[in-house]
Amino acid sequence: MAHHTNKKRHLRRARHANAADGCDDHRSIPASSKTTRVVSRGSRKFLSQPAKRKAIMKPVPIRSTRNGAIRSPKTELEAAIQRFVDLYDFAPIAYVSFGRSGRIGEANLTATELLGEPRDRLIGRPFAFYVADLDQFMRHLLYCRTSERRVKTELQLKTRKGERVPVQLLSTPITSSTRNGALLFQTAIVDLRERKRNEQQLAEQARLLDLTNDAIMVRDASNRITYWNKGATKTYGYTREEALGQVVHELLKTGHRESRRKIY
Repeated sequence: MAHHTNKKRHLRRARHANAADGCDDHRSIPASSKTTRVVSRGSRKFLSQPAKRKAIMKPVPIRSTRNGAIRSPKTELEAAIQRFVDLYDFAPIAYVSFGRSGRIGEANLTATELLGEPRDRLIGRPFAFYVADLDQFMRHLLYCRTSERRVKTELQLKTRKGERVPVQLLSTPITSSTRNGALLFQTAIVDLRERKRNEQQLAEQARLLDLTNDAIMVRDASNRITYWNKGATKTYGYTREEALGQVVHELLKTGHRESRRKIY
């Protein structure tokens, strides 16, 4: 009985000692802070090991468009590819690409309209099939193979309906990412029909001007002669080849002084 009483006394003294030190039996920092806990046992303090942090998986970044729709990088890439395809397909200039053999690998919608063939019939067919002069295209293809720069050639295409179309081929060598790095020649086909019509009209006007006996010349902003008709040759004595590109004052300052005064 006395032994039990002494044990109770020792426990009370220990509690009073802890209260004097200002410590509780168990005091810790909230677990939510994920920091080191301080634990007191009696009058001694212990530092427990820091809690292990769980691995945090970073979410895939997403972006919002102006209308609030959520877009991921994958959808942005797909949209960029689609924009490129649209720009290529609906470009106002015809585009085709062919390899070293001259077979068509790609063609946009403008090219199908120009050649009068659907795309599935163009792909895989030799481009020479649509060229009026085969030798001209073979020279163009040879220059493409041996040059690292853009190759430019004027020739006539032969459409499915048999129409002859004057064009200019502008071929640039590229490395295809969809064909295991194969060398392709990206080719713009510039339709020259409008330009040829304008040149023909100018030639017809020049022919009519040559029929008159009056001296007619045309000068540019730098006062150089750009047109010289037969009447001017009769009046001033200079042929067209001698006059074109010359400054009027320099050409007419010697000889034909009387004629020079009549110009001004």
